[in-house]
Amino acid sequence: MARKTSKRRSSRRLRSNGLEVAETILQQMGGGRRLKAMIGAYDFLGSEKDRELQFKWKAKARNGANAITISLDPSDTYTLKFWKIRAGKVTKIEEMEGVYDDMLRSIFEDRTGLYLRM
Repeated sequence: MARKTSKRRSSRRLRSNGLEVAETILQQMGGGRRLKAMIGAYDFLGSEKDRELQFKWKAKARNGANAITISLDPSDTYTLKFWKIRAGKVTKIEEMEGVYDDMLRSIFEDRTGLYLRM
């Protein structure tokens, strides 16, 4: 089962729980503080077993998504899954495979219309 970090826990807590992959993904996206400030990100969830990071955000995205799962694949690329979660109903909006680490932010910004940097 995946470990959940609360809204108040820093990205250092992810690292101390043995979630190095989730911490690395979080840093490649710009860091937890930046995500919170720019898009209202919350409910960060890391899983070392599944090698992934999940989080939700409050800002309104162009594609209707309000959550994402970023998984590290064996080929050292990432799979991004955009989700819409409303009233207990979960809908997958889009899935992208074979994404390199330097493309994570730009793909997120392009698909959602939400900017992670000024």
